[in-house]
Amino acid sequence: MWSFFRSRIRYVGLGGVDSSSQASIHGEPSETPDPIILPPKESRITTRTVVTGTRDVLSAKYESLDYDICENKVLLEEVRASTNNFHVRKLVSRWLIFLVIGILTAMVGVIIDIAIDKLGIIKYGIIKEALDKCVTEDCLYEPYLIWMGLNMGFILIGSFMVAYIEPVAAGSGIPQVKCYLNGVKIPRLVRLKTLFVKAAGVVCTVVGGLTAGKEGPMIHTGAVIAAGISQGKSTSIRTD
Repeated sequence: MWSFFRSRIRYVGLGGVDSSSQASIHGEPSETPDPIILPPKESRITTRTVVTGTRDVLSAKYESLDYDICENKVLLEEVRASTNNFHVRKLVSRWLIFLVIGILTAMVGVIIDIAIDKLGIIKYGIIKEALDKCVTEDCLYEPYLIWMGLNMGFILIGSFMVAYIEPVAAGSGIPQVKCYLNGVKIPRLVRLKTLFVKAAGVVCTVVGGLTAGKEGPMIHTGAVIAAGISQGKSTSIRTD
């Protein structure tokens, strides 16, 4: 058994003595192994292929921002230099901005409601005329075809606007707004053109008979209005 441990010590090395020095102690020829030279740190960075459709691919499209306040000497000096009047003006300005955002968001909601109501009256008025005529003429399939055609027309208009004019306006917009508030910059999310496409899409969706409403899209609408009011500029119409 002791001969077994001695042989293991010879090849493994114990107490910081490597196998080559152990072999020289026993009179065996030593063979110094070639040193292992690692490549520079930059060249050891490996790349990998990401399968399309994974979360890594989606994350690579967007830039992530950090909202944490960097506490440094400049910030502390600015806080010390600020007066009470400055904080009061800042608080009043903030609440005025909130008021303007709420009023404009409510106005957009009212416009959407009026548009849905007016287009719905026109749509069902056309169907009623065809239905009144076909009750006596025994052609009830015509109102059904008219109803299908009008619904398909409104839905196609809304789908075309979202697919070809502003794709980021698709869906409710709540997940995108959550990402934006958490620091993920989604391109074209809070642009004025996105607001128009979103509002028109809601109108076409509801008038087209789909089971949808304006509750979710109004959150996205409010975010667009808030971004424009707080920043004081619009990229879509190039005004500042």
